[in-house]
Parts: sequence; structure tokens; C-alpha cells
Amino acid sequence: MTTKQQLLDFDNLAFHTHPACPKAVMAQLKFGDFMISVVANTGNGRGLYGHVDDNEYEVLMTFKDGTIPLAVCGDVLAGQSPAQISRHMRDAQLNGFAWVDLLRKIKANNDKELGLDD
Repeated sequence: MTTKQQLLDFDNLAFHTHPACPKAVMAQLKFGDFMISVVANTGNGRGLYGHVDDNEYEVLMTFKDGTIPLAVCGDVLAGQSPAQISRHMRDAQLNGFAWVDLLRKIKANNDKELGLDD
């Protein structure tokens, strides 16, 4: 288990111009079996679910080689603040596979309730 002083958070993300969207930024960080990808529009950029001027970002996380369902309706979370992103990173670091497993079970239960598990 990682101690609180060693936890990575939003401040550890190094943003650069998004390779596919010149009016957007992107940061990716691998930590252990996890990887986080954070993107946001800049200036008059469009197409992503977050904007730097609003301090909101779009987030995707993976565990080993699979995505983590951060929302019951999908893998990507939109409109996330730096504090929310730090919280996701903290949960991953402190709870590891148990956190991933819980999120996957919640998504599977939601899919089943909606009849999407066929």
C-alpha cells in the first residue's frame, strides 16, 4: 500500500498538445498496473468533454490491459475537476484491484438491469 505522502495526483500529470486535436491538451501517466489519460479542449477547441478554461477534463483509466468503467454508462468520465481526478488516482493507488473489481461489478449490474448484458 502506498502512503499518503507518496500518492500521485492531478499535479503529477504533464500536459502537452493532444496529438489528434491541436486545440486540446492531453496527459497520460502510468502508475503500477494503472494508466490514466486526461484530455481537455483549449481556446475554441471542440470535440472533447472538458475545457481547460472551465477546469474540467475528460478522464479514462485502464488497469493492466483493460479499461475501467469509471461510470455505469461507460469508461470515460466527462467534466471532471482536478480534485475529482486526484480522487480517482487515489482510489486506484490505495485500493488497487478491489476498486477495479467493484466498478466492473457495478457496471455489469447496471448493464443487466438495462438488458445490455446479452
